[in-house]
Amino acid sequence: MPDLNLFAVAAPTFELKHCGLPSHLESLLSDDELLRAHGIKDETSKTEFMLGRALLRSVISSLLSLVPRHLPILIERNGRPYLDGYSLEFSLSHACGYVCVAASRNSRIGVDIEGGGLLERSGVLSKYLRKTFLDDEGSCLTSADCDIVGHWCMCEAYAKCSGQDMLTAMRSQELRKLIRQPPRSNWHVGSNHSICLTSVANGQIPLALCVDALPMPFSVLEIDLSDELFLSKLHQELHQTA
Repeated sequence: MPDLNLFAVAAPTFELKHCGLPSHLESLLSDDELLRAHGIKDETSKTEFMLGRALLRSVISSLLSLVPRHLPILIERNGRPYLDGYSLEFSLSHACGYVCVAASRNSRIGVDIEGGGLLERSGVLSKYLRKTFLDDEGSCLTSADCDIVGHWCMCEAYAKCSGQDMLTAMRSQELRKLIRQPPRSNWHVGSNHSICLTSVANGQIPLALCVDALPMPFSVLEIDLSDELFLSKLHQELHQTA
């Protein structure tokens, strides 16, 4: 199996978020995940959880040729899922109707996506982030706010990859240097970690991918989860990138 980083993006459709998940997606989840999902009262949160786990199991099974619902996915104390008995690393995120999974065979990895409404939802968060990244305590939204959301996205990916909590990650000198340096072909290269900042949905949603090694090529794939044949299509696309 070749070494590579893979990045998969799935866009949940309106029908999936309001009419429940079809059986071809529910059948990918483990019994424990289905039990957890049925205990989530908020329908949007429930759907995002199930879509995320369906995509996660689909990506891993396509890479390792294993049955999706039987994958030994466990949860670390910090809430991060991991694959017991395998060296494959992965990370999961969701925002604005998108769920995404990043997977790597040769490096610890962290991925995050953020919606454009991040700052509008919290004036306190907006003020804190502006002070952190722009040395500006103003709370009024400006053209620089898209950069702030991108920086926050990089922070989330860095925290997931490094195993730190968000506050510790944002205080990291390495992260601050990564964020403030000019990118090298979209990659920000540090002493221990590298971050690629890009976007999905025609540039509307910031996306950050962090690895604990030098930059490596990766592929961006968009998968329609409403398509009953998406698993076979995902398998074909992932192996084409290899």
